[in-house]
Amino acid sequence: MISYPLVPPSLPAPNRIRMTRRNLIGRAASPFSGVQQVQEWPGEWWEMSVSYAPGLLRPDAEKVIAFLLAARGGTFYFGDTAATSSQAGGANYFTVKGASQSGRQLVVKNAIPGVLIYKAGDNLSLGAGGLGADAATQVIAASGGGALTIYYEGLAAAVVGTTYVTTLRVEDTGAGGFTGVKLKDNLGGSIDFSAVGADGLLQLVTTSAVTSPYRIQIVVPAGFFLSGFYAWGACMQRAGVVENLVPVANRNLTGWINLSGATTGYTKRFHKVLKDVYGVALGGGIAGGIVDISPALRPGPMNDGDIVSSGGISSPKPVGLFRLADNSVTYDIGTAMEYGLSFNAVEAI
Repeated sequence: MISYPLVPPSLPAPNRIRMTRRNLIGRAASPFSGVQQVQEWPGEWWEMSVSYAPGLLRPDAEKVIAFLLAARGGTFYFGDTAATSSQAGGANYFTVKGASQSGRQLVVKNAIPGVLIYKAGDNLSLGAGGLGADAATQVIAASGGGALTIYYEGLAAAVVGTTYVTTLRVEDTGAGGFTGVKLKDNLGGSIDFSAVGADGLLQLVTTSAVTSPYRIQIVVPAGFFLSGFYAWGACMQRAGVVENLVPVANRNLTGWINLSGATTGYTKRFHKVLKDVYGVALGGGIAGGIVDISPALRPGPMNDGDIVSSGGISSPKPVGLFRLADNSVTYDIGTAMEYGLSFNAVEAI
C-alpha cells in the first residue's frame, strides 16, 4: 500500500530544476497620477519544474515513472538537488528557539556569537521530529512492564573497519531521567542516555568489525518510567555519507504506545535564507541568531526542532513537501529505448 509523503528515487538525479516562488500581491495604479497601491496577501508557495537528462535508459527511467504514478494526488519530498554543501561551512547543529514562531523570521540557537551561521541563499527545512525525520521519529508515551527495545535500522550494510557516528536527539520532559536507558548498535557500541549533551544530542561512535545491515537499539530497563520521554531523529554518518535510520515498527512493543513518525510539529518546508546571519547573545546564556527567510513559516515549528541546512549532518540537503501540479504523467520513449521525463510540482500547503 502506498503511503505519503513519498521519497523520490535518489538516482537518476534531475539534470535541471526550475524553482519558482509565487506571491499573492495585488497592485493598482491611479489612472491620473500613476501612483501605485500595493496589497500583500499572506499566500506564498514554491513551484518547480523538474526534468531529467535526455536518453535515460529503462532501468533508471522506470524508477522515476513508478514514483510519479504513485504520487497521484499525494505528497512527496523534493528540493534543490544542487545545494550539496552549506555556504557557511561547519556542521550547522542549530535548533529552533521557541515554539509557535510565525512570519518571515526564524529564531535559532546553539550558535557562537560573531560566527557566521547562514549565508544569504542557503536552503533550510524544518521537519517534525528533526534531524531529517524521514520516518525516524519515535515518541514513547507509556511506562511500566518489562524491558523495551526500540529498533532503528539503515539500508546500507556495515563495512568492516569503518567508523560510524550515530546521532539521536532525546528529551525528558517528565521526572524519569535518562540513567539506565542505553543506546546500542549491532557493532558492539553502547552508551548510556545520561551522556546526552546540553543540546539534547546523544552521539555513539563505533568502528565496525562485522558486515551486516546497520541497526541501533534504544534499550529501556523494566519498570522504567517513560512519561514525557522523547527520542527522535536517528541518523548515522560514515565516510562522509549520512543516512537516516528508520524505526522498525511494532517490534517488541507490546503494551507500549509507539507513535512512529506521528509527532506534532513542522512538516518539512523548504525555505531560503535572505541575508547573512551571525551568532548573537539571546540572553539567559543562550547564543543564536535571527534568520530572515522566505517563504514565511507555516505552521510554527516545534521548540528545539532541528534545522536541516545544506550539508548539515542531519541530511545532505533540505527538502519541502510537494504534490504534482498536473493530473497526468507523461513520458517519451524513443526507438532506441531511451526515455524522456519531466514533471511539474507545487508546494503542498
